[in-house]
Amino acid sequence: MRLSIKLILLLYVISTSFIWAQAPLKIYCIDVNTGSSTLIISPTNEYVLIDAGMTNYGASTVYPFLQNLGITHLDYTIATHYHEDHIGGMDEVIYALSSFGSNDSILNWCYDRGDSTPPSNNIYTGYASAAGSKRRVIGLDETLNLGGGAFMFCIARNGTVMNGMSVTPSTGENYRSCAFILVYNNFRFYVGGDLTGNPVSGDPDVESKAARVTGDVNVYVANHHGGRNSSITVFLDSLRPEAAIFSQGTIPSNNNHPHQEAIDRLVAHNTYMYQMNDNLTGGVIPTGHGRILNTTASINVNNTYYTINGDTYQIYGFNGDAGCLSILEPHDTITEGSIITPQALVKNYGTSAMSFIVRFKIGEAYNHIKTIIGLVPNDTIIITFDTAWYATRGNYIVTCSTEVQGDVNTNNDRQVGNLTVAFYDNEVSEILSPSQGQILFYGDTIRPKAIVKDNSEYSNPAQVKIYCLIHNNQVIYLDSLTRIYNPGITDTINFPAMSITPVSEGVYQCSVWVVRNNDLMPSNDYKTVQFIIHDPNGIEWNESSPSPVNNQDFRLVTLKLYNISGRLINTQIFYRSVDNILKQPRHWFKNLASGIYFLHITAIPSDHNSAPFTQTKKIVILPNN
Repeated sequence: MRLSIKLILLLYVISTSFIWAQAPLKIYCIDVNTGSSTLIISPTNEYVLIDAGMTNYGASTVYPFLQNLGITHLDYTIATHYHEDHIGGMDEVIYALSSFGSNDSILNWCYDRGDSTPPSNNIYTGYASAAGSKRRVIGLDETLNLGGGAFMFCIARNGTVMNGMSVTPSTGENYRSCAFILVYNNFRFYVGGDLTGNPVSGDPDVESKAARVTGDVNVYVANHHGGRNSSITVFLDSLRPEAAIFSQGTIPSNNNHPHQEAIDRLVAHNTYMYQMNDNLTGGVIPTGHGRILNTTASINVNNTYYTINGDTYQIYGFNGDAGCLSILEPHDTITEGSIITPQALVKNYGTSAMSFIVRFKIGEAYNHIKTIIGLVPNDTIIITFDTAWYATRGNYIVTCSTEVQGDVNTNNDRQVGNLTVAFYDNEVSEILSPSQGQILFYGDTIRPKAIVKDNSEYSNPAQVKIYCLIHNNQVIYLDSLTRIYNPGITDTINFPAMSITPVSEGVYQCSVWVVRNNDLMPSNDYKTVQFIIHDPNGIEWNESSPSPVNNQDFRLVTLKLYNISGRLINTQIFYRSVDNILKQPRHWFKNLASGIYFLHITAIPSDHNSAPFTQTKKIVILPNN
């Protein structure tokens, strides 16, 4: 950025005048006499007004200037700090552009340094009232995307710079100034209010801290109007500006700006200076190192050249080289529904501090950028993107790339990875055995059986463990099996059999469940059924009269079993002894639910002399929980 070209050939000026008239980026340092006001017009016609000069200059100078350009609204306003020569006219501009008494002409935000130790005067309260609900504190390294490839970001605010370095708070206002870098392709522009460096006035040195994050700029709006307590050597060593602009006024209220000390330091850095107003009491720019404009400084920027009030400068690409080292997150396989904050590791391979864009893409589902500011040579940084991604199932190509204008090595810009967002789910769909409501007796064999499904998608084979538990107030069975499942599998699980030994009678619960990592639907992992275990000798016979078979033998006994509704359940005829007759009915009850039944008995005695005997018995099958 060292070479400036003064084009003196008329033919060349004519041939390029159309290009400059159509310059994508325009910057105006508006002549507000003693004070500062900068207007930025982006390639897509977004308007940013930084400061608005002294009281009355907003209405008398800045607003008419906007009118002459056909500007009827502002996308952003920025108050660098709260001195009158910077914000005195801001409320006048806001109200002049807006409907009566409102700020509706501000489409987005009125940025400033916040309410940290604000002044107690009408200038500040007037500005704050005009900004109203649209007022917002600018964040350190907060980026404003102005469209068409132009963006600007805040490097300092309230004595702290964006790398975290800060100064000891003081009572002054100048050092609290917000400072910005505006970027358009290879063109860079600095404006920073009254930011201080040389503590001759008692203000802290913020410039030396900011020097670590600024890097080269083409145009520098001199801090503090070119005062001696600013534009210190270490700061200019970082900026290396081709051109500097002194926004200052004429006598009597010019504070003798610009001061000779600041001029001399800029001369030493081979910076060409533009003084907006003549000032007989200020410093003197040596011949050949600048000129006095006595008007607004107009900067027009295109891709290869920019002009300042007719002087033309070539925009040179720099030996910039930044690349993405690795994609940190996401990668490989993740679970659907994961909330992912993409991360990547990038490096500045170049020879100077750089600001550039890093882009992160996840297929067509995610495409976001992060602005990296002032990354020093050979340094690496982990980038965490501000926008999170809710992962939806599928296979994706993940890319992270650096976007550096004039990058000298594009081979290291991009990293590519594969990502699978898997849906994991195994379910127990049914318990086949024991079945719901089944009645079993001591001595019976239980063979637990269940159906398990793998409903996963985009999943590799996975290990699944299946458990079976049978219990009431005590566990009588616990076992597990391990399977490797592929998505879509339906499997019948046969657990080891168990013979029912004498235990407490009652209702038992059989539960089957699956366990796998990252299962997304735990609600279907578990199934349970209830069944009954009876002591086969535990059937109660509730009789209303003595047994008809006591102490007798019968040659023929007919038994008929009815349910409580009177439906015949079973019929048996026996030619047996009394003991066998009484033992037979229990086998009928094995698959019956608990409840009340009626057993009708017709008995013909063996002696042939006794009359047949009939009786109905009520039978109660008890669950004995």
